[in-house]
Amino acid sequence: MGAKGSTLSKEDIQKYEAKTHLNSEELKNVWNEWKASSKIDQEIDKKNFRELCRRVKLLDNVPNVAAEKDLPETVVESALVDELFTLFDINRSGKISFDEFVSGVSLMFKGTPQEQYEAIFRWRDQDGDGKITKEELYHSLKHTMKAAQKMIDCSMPHLMQTKGVDGAKKLKTLVDSWNEETKLREFVEQLCATADQDSGGTITFQEFQAFVDKTPGWMDVFQQVQQAKK
Repeated sequence: MGAKGSTLSKEDIQKYEAKTHLNSEELKNVWNEWKASSKIDQEIDKKNFRELCRRVKLLDNVPNVAAEKDLPETVVESALVDELFTLFDINRSGKISFDEFVSGVSLMFKGTPQEQYEAIFRWRDQDGDGKITKEELYHSLKHTMKAAQKMIDCSMPHLMQTKGVDGAKKLKTLVDSWNEETKLREFVEQLCATADQDSGGTITFQEFQAFVDKTPGWMDVFQQVQQAKK
């Protein structure tokens, strides 16, 4: 259960201050934006989540990211919202509660490196048993690759202008190849061989953290958001 009523109570503020890195004023601001975007005691869907992300400035850095990636802002924003929604939806219900949202805002703007590692690991550890199997890694990477494919497909008119027709088609062919079953399975095998340091057949949190330290691209979502706060 989350906060109830038109304002956050003193008890609510104390609870959220204890479980997040947000102070009382920041918590009140998040609550006010939540009220403006949803019914007070109701979970929100992805459409309302996108608007709420805008209101609390989680998407302020989209123009810079779009320029760096040479992709349309609308495409980059959609991809970032999808990724944030997955990270925030801790119980995998397909909706976001206020508790999940305020915890997510704290994570994105003020989360410690340890908390950020844990969030990315939890996303990949689909059954929550504290280790990532090859199948879990495969399905989570399939989701990531499909998202990349969607970004390129939606960006083709833009890419044809900036890279030329041949350049855009070459990029699309490359990204499409990432989604081929055989190649994706091979990629998963390579990742597991590298990350599974004790050859136990699964990737523990400690192994995952050590692997991500060497391949920081797995943490890009935090960099994209936090740059907007600087």
